[in-house]
Amino acid sequence: MNGIPEVQMSEGVQSVNPIIGIEKKRPRVNLKRKRNLIRKGDKEMKEDNQGTLFNKGEWWEEDWQGMPEFVQNDEAPVKTIYVHFKNKEDIKAFELLVKQRITSETKSIWYPKVTIERYIDKQYTDIAK
Repeated sequence: MNGIPEVQMSEGVQSVNPIIGIEKKRPRVNLKRKRNLIRKGDKEMKEDNQGTLFNKGEWWEEDWQGMPEFVQNDEAPVKTIYVHFKNKEDIKAFELLVKQRITSETKSIWYPKVTIERYIDKQYTDIAK
């Protein structure tokens, strides 16, 4: 009717615009026909060997052959809590308790204290070469 073969008009599906009161028929998707078109496309893709397009692996795997193993440990905290202080004396008491300095710039601390390491300036070198 409207040039789209997988859509058919249904007498029972109507919509009403409450402002101007116009009724119009909405197209209903013929799901069986759509499913068959998808299956046909899947079959053609397998026949054209296009299925291997998505089973090639990661783009970096070929270049990574022979490289050292890299292990990324999970360094996320087990628990994070927010602590509120009423006054500066309470902050000083908390500093003594956790044995860490807390300034106006401090946004977070680790307990027990840990050293945060930088890895951005590190690189792998092969000493065998």
